[in-house]
Amino acid sequence: MKINFATSLLAVACLSASVLGYAQSPVRANIPFEFTIGQTVLPPGEYSISNVSDRVIELRNWEKRVTVMVPATATAYVNQKPHVLVFNVYGDRHFLHEVRGGLGEFNLDIRPSKLEKETQRLAAVHANQQNTEIALQKSH
Repeated sequence: MKINFATSLLAVACLSASVLGYAQSPVRANIPFEFTIGQTVLPPGEYSISNVSDRVIELRNWEKRVTVMVPATATAYVNQKPHVLVFNVYGDRHFLHEVRGGLGEFNLDIRPSKLEKETQRLAAVHANQQNTEIALQKSH
């Protein structure tokens, strides 16, 4: 019984250290255009992206003093083009749609907001939806 408890405790400690190390290893992306997450419009610039928990990511632009926490859902396509941010583009509006992990360890989808759904509906009338990808770089 003591051995099982000690083994379990060791496993939890290793997982915690792994998660903390993972959460403290943000990646960077230079986003050259204004983009939207939820109802928030963010300016272009260099962003640090980190996985705060298994369902929340944080985007931070230190220069412009902007921080956004975003709920996200893990997906299964980790190996498809890792190291990018994927944006849905409708006309000249960019909406962050997916974060494909800094080292390919995670993929997170961001649910479309009401604003994106409305923009998507209007874009469907004009048939001009696209996707844009921005490369991620490991932070130093």
